[in-house]
Amino acid sequence: MIENILYLFLLFFLGILLQKKFEKNIDALIDFIIYISLPSLIISHIYKLNIDISFLKYIAFGWFITIFAIFLSFLAGKYLLKLPLNSLLSFIMVSAFANTAFVGYPYVETFLGNEALGYAIIYDNFASFLPVVTIGAFLLSFNSKDKKIDLKKIFTFPPFLVLIFSYLLKNFQIDNSFLEIFEKIGQTVTPLALFSVGAKIDFSKLKKIKLPIFFSLILKMILIPLISLYLLKFLFGINIESKAVLFEIAMPPMVLASIMVMKAKLDSNLAVGSVGFGVIFSFLTIPIFYKLLE
Repeated sequence: MIENILYLFLLFFLGILLQKKFEKNIDALIDFIIYISLPSLIISHIYKLNIDISFLKYIAFGWFITIFAIFLSFLAGKYLLKLPLNSLLSFIMVSAFANTAFVGYPYVETFLGNEALGYAIIYDNFASFLPVVTIGAFLLSFNSKDKKIDLKKIFTFPPFLVLIFSYLLKNFQIDNSFLEIFEKIGQTVTPLALFSVGAKIDFSKLKKIKLPIFFSLILKMILIPLISLYLLKFLFGINIESKAVLFEIAMPPMVLASIMVMKAKLDSNLAVGSVGFGVIFSFLTIPIFYKLLE
């Protein structure tokens, strides 16, 4: 397990170390992940994965946990921290939505293996991406005159489109050599994603630590995953699907959620700080949850 943690940490650290070298190219690197690496990974895993309709219960569970996390973070932000509206909405966004792709995929693949990664991909698209672009957009609309949810962004997001395409491909026979090509390209997700997250962190903003960042990480990475672990054991038992789901839930705050906060011109320091410290904190929390699943 130590080797796994060191592998992920090294990739993340290299991103931090080479920030200035890649600052002009990091967006292109992220685009490569979104348009090439992630779609290839999705095709190679979904085509070979035997998905039972029973996995729908895990997707429903993910939506329930997200809504529960929103409710809990609302109570903590409004009544415990007494945050103003712009900070409250930012606090809810980073406390409720997890970084299930850029950070989640590398952790799941490294600790749980390829089969679990297939389930993580499904969970990420249907129980993480969809909630943040629907419920998240709705939450942010409370601070905006425009209260519309952009459905076009949901249905034109490349990994989501490829996920649907991969399900359709299961009706056809595809030569293994093609799948192996997609698998090799998909293997670039882990190094590129962790490197990109490290390269994107702005430590000048992380210096502005506030109490809400601390509470957001406690909620997102300790309390909610512990409650989820208990519920998963009680409702479904511990199996490869529930392990993948718990890992996804236990991930640090979502990068996309923080971007949405910044675009809405809310509390950017809170959003960036939670994401940055969350990634660092995950090197401690994820191995603990891995042990709890044994």
